[in-house]
Amino acid sequence: MKEKHYKKELSAFLNHELSPEERQTVGEHLLHCQICRSEHEEIKFAVILAQNLKRADAPTGVWNGIEAELNGKTSRKAAVSIFNFRNLAFASVLLILISGFSAIFYLNLSRTEETVENSPKNTPQIFQPEKTAGWQVESIEGAPKILNSSKPELLEVGEILETDENSRAKIDVADIGQVEIAPNSLVKLVNSSETEHRMALEYGSLEAMIFAPPRLFVVDTPTAAAVDLGCAYKLEVDKAGNSKLHVTSGYVALERDGRESIVPAGAMCLTRRGKGLGTPFLETASTEFKDALKKFDFENGGSAALEKILRKARSQDTLSLWHLLSRVSGKEREQVFQKIASFSKLPESVTREGILNLDKQMLEDWRYELEMLWFE
Repeated sequence: MKEKHYKKELSAFLNHELSPEERQTVGEHLLHCQICRSEHEEIKFAVILAQNLKRADAPTGVWNGIEAELNGKTSRKAAVSIFNFRNLAFASVLLILISGFSAIFYLNLSRTEETVENSPKNTPQIFQPEKTAGWQVESIEGAPKILNSSKPELLEVGEILETDENSRAKIDVADIGQVEIAPNSLVKLVNSSETEHRMALEYGSLEAMIFAPPRLFVVDTPTAAAVDLGCAYKLEVDKAGNSKLHVTSGYVALERDGRESIVPAGAMCLTRRGKGLGTPFLETASTEFKDALKKFDFENGGSAALEKILRKARSQDTLSLWHLLSRVSGKEREQVFQKIASFSKLPESVTREGILNLDKQMLEDWRYELEMLWFE
């Protein structure tokens, strides 16, 4: 099947000019299409760069030369000479400066938050995205508290919002969506800028509805980061730091230590402190399948748990099986491959050897085909 790309829609996607349905379609496509995702990142980078370029006037001598030519005081040959040599030199220097600025900007943008925080205070910052004033907070019930703040209706970067057993709050996440904070919860606003809106859920529960480009909104938990891909979801964290993600629309990527769990609408994923990310599963999966998956992920269930997972799997459960391909090896990976292949033929671009060797592009191509089974 020939895959449709959305390159022409990416500018409108970034500028919030698409309908919610179109935004979800493009956002879901960006999840698995490396070609469009690379194009999206390039356009996004160019937009941010253009927004932060400052106006610069040409040197006075350039305009004097042009004015003299218009007044007939300079011969055409002299004017051309001025333009060709002075302006060529100026343009060359300007081009070098812009190229250097772009390179420095790109490197600075890719730094991790930890690097920025640990850098010396007197180190000049070439560029940092301008942060917004804060997120508006509305009390739905009771009296939610923004700790150590004189503005009870505005959550600013670095501040903490806490609800007790009798209070709930709604937060406007800049202009990209809303988050509802349940009772007995504690959240912190970590960052709010053109390139990232990030909060941390220390414990409790929240429900998010976001309409934004992929990876713009992130929620940190003690055991993983929930990276929004244009969706709606519920995220719970207990006092031990364990979490449960339930996606109701779109997709969310749970990430931790280089591992990623992609969770689509109708699916869930668990994390455990000290054990990391679990394997995503559909909420309609059988109890036996879920129990076996839990034992495999967090209780050292090993081969016995995997055997039960494969025996109880339905075609829809290829969501879980696809993730397991990269989490097992050797004979067990072969067994998982055979089970998935019994439900879905390999696309033309995919080979058995490529999947067993975890070829990234082949895995993504196969997942794109398997998604049709997940939503049956």
